[in-house]
Amino acid sequence: VSPQISEIAVAAAGVVQFTFSTVVGQTYRVDYSEDLNSAVWIPLGNDHAGTGANVIIQDTIGPSRQRFYRIVLAP
Repeated sequence: VSPQISEIAVAAAGVVQFTFSTVVGQTYRVDYSEDLNSAVWIPLGNDHAGTGANVIIQDTIGPSRQRFYRIVLAP
C-alpha cells in the first residue's frame, strides 16, 4: 500500500500541515515540487522511520506560493 496524506490544513498564514500514517519497518520520504509538470521533486527534511503512528509535517511556503507533496518509501 502506498503511503498517503490523510489530513491537510493551513496551520497559519503560509504554513501547511499534513499527516500521514506509517508502518513499522518502513522508511518514508516527503518530497515537494512547485510545478507538477516538472520531473524534479525535492526532499522536504529528513526521512521518517515508520513506527505505526502518524507523522505530522509542517512546511512554511509563504502566502503567495503553492507546493505539491508526495510521500514515497525511501530506499
